[in-house]
Amino acid sequence: MRKMLLTTAMEMMARGITPSIAELAEAADVSRATAYRYFATQGELVSAIVGESLGPILDWHSDAPTAAERVDALFCATYPRLEQYEVPLRAAIQLSLQQIAQQGASGPAAERPFVRGFRIKRLRSAAAPLQGKLDEAQFDRVVQALSLLYGTEVFLVLKDIWHLELDQILDVVRWTAGAVLQRAEREMPVAQKTSAPTIRRPRPVRKAAGIGVAAKRVEKLAKERAAQTAATSPVDKPAKDAAVKSRPAMPAKPKAAEVPDVAKAARAPAAPIVPRAARPPTLRARRKPSR
Repeated sequence: MRKMLLTTAMEMMARGITPSIAELAEAADVSRATAYRYFATQGELVSAIVGESLGPILDWHSDAPTAAERVDALFCATYPRLEQYEVPLRAAIQLSLQQIAQQGASGPAAERPFVRGFRIKRLRSAAAPLQGKLDEAQFDRVVQALSLLYGTEVFLVLKDIWHLELDQILDVVRWTAGAVLQRAEREMPVAQKTSAPTIRRPRPVRKAAGIGVAAKRVEKLAKERAAQTAATSPVDKPAKDAAVKSRPAMPAKPKAAEVPDVAKAARAPAAPIVPRAARPPTLRARRKPSR
């Protein structure tokens, strides 16, 4: 009986009629008592219709390791279902808006209003891998941001206002959800972003000024000493002797006795001074005097 009443109500909604319980009993050809036995209020009826429309979505679950994979799988499973049951879902939104307007105008409603909120549980399950990595306030903000991308309202906005098809709607909501999750990952603590431990590399030791030059000098001296040692080694001695023999002989230095003694020469007696008259006549003196 309950299944038959739900089928009748969904057919009436497809024609643009959101039935009351009395109208549903009349359309289903059952007594009002029987209809009220299954649905006490119109809100309960619409809630049952929404549950029947969404069906598998209400029991959706994913074991994907990341929140991005879970959210993407949830969106891909939900939006085709929203398109399939667009009419009853539109009626559910209309009834919810009417009840909210009546509550604001005349106080609390006489009957229990239509309760919405199926998306909260689904979105929290999809974003569950972020729990423990974000604090409670950050995690709630991520779920609240995703709720702006998930549901009948978003589907109707993109379809009625932007005139998008189902694949285009999915492209928009999936792209935006990815941006939200990337922002959430940037807000994670640095230690939780990577599971592998961070390896710190040792910093290079800076050399003080002048140490490099001194080291080069020491290295140069060491090479020169090594070359000298190799030259005087027994292995190279025959070659060294041959090289010495092949050199030209250098002139011997004069002995100390052969070097003239300048001081002794200064102390020697000077040559005798000859008078001018006793000098032999020169060539100029032999010339005849000019006239």
